[in-house]
Amino acid sequence: MFYFVNVLGMVFLGFNLDVGLLFMFFFYLGFLFFYWGELMVFTDFVSFGMELLLLWLFFLFFFVLVMGSWGYGVLSYFFFFFFFFFFFVFFVYLVWSIYFFFIFFLSFLWFLFFFLCWDLDWGSSVWVRLCMCYFMLFFFSLPFLLGIFWFYDYMNTLNFFFVYYLGDFYFDLVSFVVFLLVFLVKLPCYIFHLWLPSAHVEASVGGSMVLAGVMLKMGGYGLLRFVGFFIFGFSFFSYLVAFGIWGAVVVSFLCLRSCDLSVMVAYSSVFHMSLLVSVWALGKFMSVVVIFFMMFSHGLISPMMFYLVGLFYDCLSTRSVLVMRGLVFFFPVYLYFWVLILMFNMGFPPFMSFFFEFMYLSLVFGSWVWYFVFLLAGLVFSGLYNILMFSYLYLGSGFGYVVGIGGFVDYFLYVVFLFMYVFYFFF
Repeated sequence: MFYFVNVLGMVFLGFNLDVGLLFMFFFYLGFLFFYWGELMVFTDFVSFGMELLLLWLFFLFFFVLVMGSWGYGVLSYFFFFFFFFFFFVFFVYLVWSIYFFFIFFLSFLWFLFFFLCWDLDWGSSVWVRLCMCYFMLFFFSLPFLLGIFWFYDYMNTLNFFFVYYLGDFYFDLVSFVVFLLVFLVKLPCYIFHLWLPSAHVEASVGGSMVLAGVMLKMGGYGLLRFVGFFIFGFSFFSYLVAFGIWGAVVVSFLCLRSCDLSVMVAYSSVFHMSLLVSVWALGKFMSVVVIFFMMFSHGLISPMMFYLVGLFYDCLSTRSVLVMRGLVFFFPVYLYFWVLILMFNMGFPPFMSFFFEFMYLSLVFGSWVWYFVFLLAGLVFSGLYNILMFSYLYLGSGFGYVVGIGGFVDYFLYVVFLFMYVFYFFF
């Protein structure tokens, strides 16, 4: 039903934007009117934390995307999409029904698609490549729908609350993999990450910010909500820990050899999300705390990195780090902002990311010493590619062609980073 409605809405949007928006608006309004009593809204520690992050991102995206209006020419339509997007994300974190979680999650993916390709020509080669990358997200959502039917047949309920308090249940390995793959693609973890760098390269700046700040957190939230139902042996989860650490080390090497600044930032996200999978697979109580702060920290850092990448791209018309050299001569004021955001990203004390990396190291060291060695190597390479990114941008001589940004955006950038700095320290 919802697949059909969303596809029909996409067809209407292709022919007439007004008709498509009104069709989807009245459909979801009627859906909430008839099924409001079955939504089962509930808030716990994880939901409240993600809603707090969502609140901060809402104001950040509003000012950056609407006031900056990067490629968003028709702002009246943009407000409509902006409202719907955060409306669905808000209910994804609130509902405790697996069925409604799937509905709002799928609707969120549809509206995220428009954020990514808002300023692209409909049917262009760039648009087609972005659709091919985005198809991977929807491809793994279909097994998730079948898994929901199987889950209801086995448990006779779709409520998270009852499943948590009825006890532990043992499911077969195939069911576990079906639920696990859905969220590993959304994170994305290494091996399932191929769509993310391409999507960031082809998407608009605002779409990249939304993708990094909101979309990747859905995968981590799904791991905490869904896959925690499944109970398996110690050996199976040890493989997941090794898989996540190995993926983080490999991605750090990929980051070192990348030439596109947007791809480097995207691989940085894959690095942190691979670590998140290994933290979750440890299966300890402190793992939940580490995952929460890891998602919270990454949700603040990654959008600001893509924001700076967008500023540099507007001025230099390139994202190649081989060309973007000597920016200290052209943007000396942004040197402080870039150093600050890279310190956030590499886990430099006393910032939030340092504490969760330290907690993660202590958890791994208490379980597997050999994993600790590889994890430490991955974190060292993570700091190395952040330093390399800074040296690419601000050291050496520039190529001499720069378009000015303008006074308003300068002051606006100061305000955004000041807000982020205060929020990052006190929350």
